[in-house]
Amino acid sequence: MRGNYEYRCIHCANCCRGIIQVIIYEDDLKKLIHNEGSHIVQNLMLNPRSFSPLRLEKMEEGQRLKVVDFILKSHEYKGEGDGFQIERPFLKRNWGSRPVLIPKNLEIILQGIDLDLEYILTHELHGQCPFLSENLCVIQASKPKVCRQFPFDKENHLRVDDFVLATCRGVQPVKL
Repeated sequence: MRGNYEYRCIHCANCCRGIIQVIIYEDDLKKLIHNEGSHIVQNLMLNPRSFSPLRLEKMEEGQRLKVVDFILKSHEYKGEGDGFQIERPFLKRNWGSRPVLIPKNLEIILQGIDLDLEYILTHELHGQCPFLSENLCVIQASKPKVCRQFPFDKENHLRVDDFVLATCRGVQPVKL
């Protein structure tokens, strides 16, 4: 059992660097569109887990074909390798280790969310959020829920797992 911890943000921006996966929810998307405009689509991508063979295999065939067709028609492949192609009823993996599929526009993301697909923020080459500048979030007014919530869980409890303790310098043991 870990001791007691407290949190005070020290603006180190470690949460904006590294491996935190920022899922974009429908409310986040609407806020981003309203405050930031449509150019943000270049910083959003289809979460590869959304169309993994294991996930697609669990879908009934009609839904699976609908999802695969939607992905093929409405996303641009920007990853490594030769891209992707259809091999019914799944996508054939002709890509490198990081399949990057960018939606063609913001409306596509809303349609994808309706199909139970997930969209995430892309990261720059060194793992930094594209909206981080001089340790500040440039989209503060429309910051996604995952970002606003960190380092707290969904129930608003401070997380003190190894990942958070290694990432967030603002989480510190309570001094007695």
